[in-house]
Amino acid sequence: MPPQHSPPSTHSLSSDPFRIKKEESFDDDPYPDAPQFTWRATITGCLLGTIISASNFYMGLKLGWTFGASIFGAIFGFTILQALVKLTKGRVFTAKEHCTLQTAATAAGGGTTAGYISGIPAMYRLGLMTTVQGDLFKIFLWAIAASLYGIFFAIPLRKYFILKQKLVFPTPTGAANIIKSFHASSEGAESAGKKTRVMLYVMFGCMFWLLISFFVPVLKSWHVFWWLGKAFNSKFLLEANAWNFYFTLSFAFFGAGLMTSPNNAISTMVGAFLGWGVVAPILLANRIVYTRFSFKEEVTREPSARYWLLWPGILMMVCASFTELGCQWRMLWRGIKGGAMGIVGMFGGKKNQSVKDKKVEDDEDADPAPAHEQVPLLWWSSGLGISIIITVVVLKFVWGIGVGETLLAILLGFIFAFIGIQSAGETDINPTGAIAKTSQIILAALPPINPTGAELKIKQTANLAAGLVSAASAHQSTDMVGDLKTGHLLRASPRAQFTAQIFGSIFSIFTGLAFWVLFSSAYPCITNSAFDDTPGCPFALQAVTAWQGVTIALTTANAIPTSALLTALGLGLFTIVYVVIKNNCIPKQYHGYLPNMNAMGVALVNIDQSLIIALFLGSIGGLIWEKRSPSSYEMYMFAVAAGLVAGEGVFGTVQAGMTLATLKEGMGSMFGMPTPH
Repeated sequence: MPPQHSPPSTHSLSSDPFRIKKEESFDDDPYPDAPQFTWRATITGCLLGTIISASNFYMGLKLGWTFGASIFGAIFGFTILQALVKLTKGRVFTAKEHCTLQTAATAAGGGTTAGYISGIPAMYRLGLMTTVQGDLFKIFLWAIAASLYGIFFAIPLRKYFILKQKLVFPTPTGAANIIKSFHASSEGAESAGKKTRVMLYVMFGCMFWLLISFFVPVLKSWHVFWWLGKAFNSKFLLEANAWNFYFTLSFAFFGAGLMTSPNNAISTMVGAFLGWGVVAPILLANRIVYTRFSFKEEVTREPSARYWLLWPGILMMVCASFTELGCQWRMLWRGIKGGAMGIVGMFGGKKNQSVKDKKVEDDEDADPAPAHEQVPLLWWSSGLGISIIITVVVLKFVWGIGVGETLLAILLGFIFAFIGIQSAGETDINPTGAIAKTSQIILAALPPINPTGAELKIKQTANLAAGLVSAASAHQSTDMVGDLKTGHLLRASPRAQFTAQIFGSIFSIFTGLAFWVLFSSAYPCITNSAFDDTPGCPFALQAVTAWQGVTIALTTANAIPTSALLTALGLGLFTIVYVVIKNNCIPKQYHGYLPNMNAMGVALVNIDQSLIIALFLGSIGGLIWEKRSPSSYEMYMFAVAAGLVAGEGVFGTVQAGMTLATLKEGMGSMFGMPTPH
């Protein structure tokens, strides 16, 4: 699993004015001389990005999903800066300055990129690191290494993917449309105010309800099957509750559901039912597995249902991702070739190209940004070189990982970035997290093979760190190129965006570390598998256990139960055949009615079915809303979804602080809960 990834897909919003089908630039700038990079925009963007970063920590630890801050920053930032301008009677807030704000928000919102919701906790659970406080400086150095070179690598790729290919990048294009509409007229400003108010009402409403629910959990968690099981003496219903099939008011996953297509929500729900409602109980009843959710050290000898289902789930996701890319091999090849061309082009281009051909190419792919707004070659190339050196030094002298292994991981990360940018530009899906697993597999093939003792610890550390390097660089590069697409459409300065990205990423180093200390201190289950079977851990830790399990499998002989391995291979083969048939034999207009194998794999890795149910209900609710009131859906869907996600995510941070202050959930009343916590 990736350190962070987006939900499988969003609704098809063909009528949504924030999603356009072709390149459409905005050249009419009424304030051509207004500064684009400003401290007020950058600081506001960083603060808004921090809200999304807090949400991403909470969401990522829950189910491994995270969200970008571009839409949130674009909507909320407009109202804040407009109010600041009125209050201080300051300089006008322009669309290009707005672009700087949302760019800073996106960069600052990437606090989880360093692996805090995936590989870092997995290292603790494998005994590769000891205590959060004792390793704080070590992790801080790693965060510095992981948080910058994706930015520098994005600059040379801008020319090929944005100027030459003119890829759509749906979400960044949506952000550009939002910014343009807000600044176009008084009606746009009024629309922005309405969206912001709705977002705030929803956000603070969620936080208030969750605060009350913290003391009275029955307001949030409804264990209907447990009560019915008790009332009718039904073992089946009691078992359903024991496997986490209950209803919970998870506002974040309702919001995620609004942005998730019904097809993917239904596929995830079906996967949860088959995996955890059918297969897992059968495995436990026949003593093929020994516990439900444990991930303790003895899990390889006495596997839990969680460990057993991990392998079919991971292989389904990996096979689905790679096969989808394989079916789009032309897109894949364009991404790899284009990335290389972008690098070569920045250092001089094609030497043998005729003057005539070069003039035609220059006319078609001319960069609208003037020379003084371009990012100088020396800036990004030296920054990239320094970042690579920092990464090599930190991993060598602090983590004990070889220089060759680190450089190989960085190279793989850049190749994965080509694929991720091409995919995100065409489909709005960033697959770099799942694909970055390749780096773990490649590193596992390096000696020593089948290590033991101290060698095993070094091998596992290198395997996890290499995967994190590749995933972080690829994911950040994809996000940053998306931001540059927003700026390109708004005719904003790439140099101003680049500067905002630098400050936002530096800001995320400190906020990400702070959130990591807060969550890991409040919830020991994040870093210690000994707490897996104890009540009170609010996180499914899907991405954490996936990284942990894959590392065990790649570095330990006979780590996967034979029955789980055979099932995984069978489902992986089925997934490959299914995806090939779907892409080559079935018309595209029918794909929305076919199961999504990647989403079903996600459900097998997840252990908290209540979140899947919340996601499903949110998606179906969004579908009903869209059908019954298309205009209000188009107007407010993203604002409501962002408010729901941010509300629960921010309260999750508050709840962690309350837990550290020894406040216990359910202090007011445990009425309605099946078992005492």
